[in-house]
Amino acid sequence: MWHGLAGAQVPAWSRSPAGLAAEGWLLGFATAVISRVRAAEHAAACQATGPGAAAGSRTALVLADRTQVIRREAERAYPLTRTARVTYSGSGYQDGYAKASAPTSAPAA
Repeated sequence: MWHGLAGAQVPAWSRSPAGLAAEGWLLGFATAVISRVRAAEHAAACQATGPGAAAGSRTALVLADRTQVIRREAERAYPLTRTARVTYSGSGYQDGYAKASAPTSAPAA
């Protein structure tokens, strides 16, 4: 992620190019990562429970929903929070999304 962000192009017209471009790029990158994780979870669940699953198998896929636990811990750690609307401009979002959507390759040994 940081390597991709460091190489991202910043629009010349931006008043605060580092901040705006980085925010948009990171938002796009995070959105693509979340999408890929959800797709992988769905594929794993389908594979474990679908017609191709071994009959009589005693293994089962368990995906625990920890939403409430995480929310409770976040509220405990940060009792005073507020919501903000995130906006972005330029191509940072699309560039970040594309970078996170690209297939990854194993690092060279």
